[in-house]
Amino acid sequence: MKRISSFSKMTALMFVAVGLLFTACEPYQFQALKGTVTTEAKNAIDVLPADVMYVAMMNTQDLDNNEFTDVLGPQGAIYGNSSQEGVAMLMSFLEVTNLDPEEDLQSIYLAVSESDRSQPDFSAVVYVENDPESLENYLENYATGTKQMRNYKGINIFESTDGDAPSVGLANEEMVLFGSSSVLIEAMIDRLQGEASVTPALSSDDDMMALVEDAAIGGSGWFIGKKPADANLGFNNNMTDSMARDAMQIWSALDYAVGTLNIEGDGFDSQVLFYPSENVSTDDMASLMNGLIAAAKAFPEIEAQQLEVLDDLRAKASGDYVRIAMYIDNNMIQTVSGR
Repeated sequence: MKRISSFSKMTALMFVAVGLLFTACEPYQFQALKGTVTTEAKNAIDVLPADVMYVAMMNTQDLDNNEFTDVLGPQGAIYGNSSQEGVAMLMSFLEVTNLDPEEDLQSIYLAVSESDRSQPDFSAVVYVENDPESLENYLENYATGTKQMRNYKGINIFESTDGDAPSVGLANEEMVLFGSSSVLIEAMIDRLQGEASVTPALSSDDDMMALVEDAAIGGSGWFIGKKPADANLGFNNNMTDSMARDAMQIWSALDYAVGTLNIEGDGFDSQVLFYPSENVSTDDMASLMNGLIAAAKAFPEIEAQQLEVLDDLRAKASGDYVRIAMYIDNNMIQTVSGR
């Protein structure tokens, strides 16, 4: 039997709650219903597996566009919020591999599937300008943990022998593969080399690909989440009974959620699209969401800061989804994050 992991719970809550997180400081007008799927994205989607519950992209080159997302810079969160030991390990990695994350790291594509284990399986395609020999040197001689290297169809795979670390496949000078097991790395290599008939690629899933086109409007990042088939979660914490019922109705009616992000210097352009099941109209789902927003605003224990976040939020039916579009400026990000 499949287990519902903490990741599945997080995804469930995300579907209902992510649209309630920020206020629309000003209307955000999307110029097209579907974005342009880049060649890079198409190549990654041809490598990632089919039958996934979650897929996401982050354009890391956009992170330095805004002070709140510049995690890779010298003053960013990775350096400022990590332990001294963690920073030392990172600096050692960068020195040995001669990588500059701000310049060399381009984008990350992640796919997550449910598994029979306590944790879900993940596969990732990382576009990074790299020297495979330097990476091999680091993994063989500097990386901690027990590991072994083997060659699969001309590509070196590094795998942990104690199961504590992900496997790594050094595909080429522009692409590195990560997976929760070496079996997943092998499957990505098969697809990379045109053998997708053995292990189908994400690009073979027509329903998911239609959502990728919707998500591609997020040039800085996007995610697509599929509701786990066997998830049965309650929404009772910090909610009235009526709010919990509305949240469960929304959750029961939901099939997919899509989020998009465009990072700018003074804020984030974003939207969340909620796709209901076939027997639920988008008008009904929008009504439920707006009812939940109104109930949250009337919640006796709500703080003024939280009320400001919800004040201008609206769910609107649009085609086959319900859309919550928002522009999140840096003042609001600072208020919500407490920075």
